[in-house]
Amino acid sequence: MPASPPSPPRPMTNPPHPVFTFTKEHIIGEISWSEGLEDGEGSESGRFWISEGSRVGWDGEAYQKIKRIASKLATGKPLGEFISMKFAMEEIFEWLRRTLEKGQEPTLAAHLKARCEETLFQGEIWIPLCRTYANAPFSIGEVAFKAVHKTMMDTWYSRFDTVQDSGAKVVLNRERSALQATLAACTRVCAEPQKAFEIALERTSDATALLRFLSHANWSCKIRSEAVPMGSELRNSVKSLYVVDGAIKQIQNGLTDAPPRPWNITENIRLLPDILARLHDLALNNERTELRKSLYEALLIYSRNNLTTDLSEKLLFVLVALESLLLRDGAEAIQGNLAERLAFLAGPTLDERKKIVEITRTVYGLRSNFVHHGKAVEEVEALEQFLDYAWKALATVLTEVDKFKSRGDLISYLNDRRLA
Repeated sequence: MPASPPSPPRPMTNPPHPVFTFTKEHIIGEISWSEGLEDGEGSESGRFWISEGSRVGWDGEAYQKIKRIASKLATGKPLGEFISMKFAMEEIFEWLRRTLEKGQEPTLAAHLKARCEETLFQGEIWIPLCRTYANAPFSIGEVAFKAVHKTMMDTWYSRFDTVQDSGAKVVLNRERSALQATLAACTRVCAEPQKAFEIALERTSDATALLRFLSHANWSCKIRSEAVPMGSELRNSVKSLYVVDGAIKQIQNGLTDAPPRPWNITENIRLLPDILARLHDLALNNERTELRKSLYEALLIYSRNNLTTDLSEKLLFVLVALESLLLRDGAEAIQGNLAERLAFLAGPTLDERKKIVEITRTVYGLRSNFVHHGKAVEEVEALEQFLDYAWKALATVLTEVDKFKSRGDLISYLNDRRLA
C-alpha cells in the first residue's frame, strides 16, 4: 500500500511536561520502526513498516498465521525452553522484513538459530524481594534465596564514581539502599533474555508464595506481607494538590495505610525449620503424587491471603485453598465436610475439634453474606481463630503428605476418623 505522509501533530493546549528532550545527538545506531494494529482488547492484530516508500505488512488471517507459527515455536520443542513468544514474533517479522527487502536471507530456521546463539543468556537471575531479609541463605525448590551483598553493589556502582550531578547521586544511592542486603530469589537459567526473565519470575513467584507460609500475616487480619518481587508490592498512596484561588500551595504524597514492617525471616526459619525443609522438598517434587500436586497448588492459592488486610479477600483465598484440597468434588456438602476434616487436621483434642467446627460454620456464614449479599466481613476475632486453624491444617498435610498418594486417600482417612 502507498505510504501516506505522516500527519503533523495537533498542537496541545495543555501539554504534559517532558522529563527529558531527546535530540539526534542522543541516538546511537539505526532506528527500528514498525506500526502495530490492535484489536478491541489491546492485543496486536497486525504489523506494518515502510519499505522503499510503501507501507507493507500483515493483518487479519495472514497475521494470525504468523502468530500461530510463533506460538508453536515458543511453546514446542526444541525452542520452547529457550525463547519467548515476544522473541519469536520479533524475529519472524525481522526475517520477513529482511527477506522482502534484501531477498537473499537464510531460512527462518537458520535465522532463529543464529539469533538464539547471539542473545543466549546463561547464568543466574536475581530478583530482589521487597524489604525482606535473612541472615543466611536457603532454598525452596529450584530457587536459592541469598542476600544482595555489599561487594556486589561496590563492583556495580563503582562505574558511576565519576558522576558529579548531586541529583543523580541521590537517585543512585536511593536505588542502592533499596537493594543492598535485601533477600533475592536466585535461579539459574539458559535462554534468550526475555524468556530467561519469564522463567525466573515464575519460579520466584511460586517459591516466594511458599516462603510466605512462614509469615505472621497468615495468622493476623491486621498485617500483610510485602515479600513479593521488588516493584510489584502494593503501596496505597495518593497524590494531592492543595489549591487556593487556582494556585498550588502544596503537593503532597500520602499513604492510605502504613506499609508492613520489614521482614527478617531468620527467626521464622529458626522456629519452623521443619516447615521450611518440607516446603523445599514439596517444591522440588510437587509432581510425585496427586496429593503433592494438589497441596502445592492449594498453598499457592492460600499464599495470596497474606498479601491483603481486606477481611473478605483474606477469607476467600483461605477457603478456596482448603476446599480445593479437602473436598472430593462439587457434589459434596461443603460446610459440614470441610469443618469436620479441618477439625481432625488441626485439633488435637475433642473440645478443640468441636470449637474448630463451630468457628468454621461461623466464617462460612460470613463468606455467604459477602458473596451473596455484599456484606463485608467484620468479625475479626472469629476470622483470626479460623486463620490459625487453617494454617495448622495445611501444615499437618505438608508434614504427612507422603502418607497418602491422592486427595481421595487423605479424605477417606479423615472420614474414617469420624467413626474411630
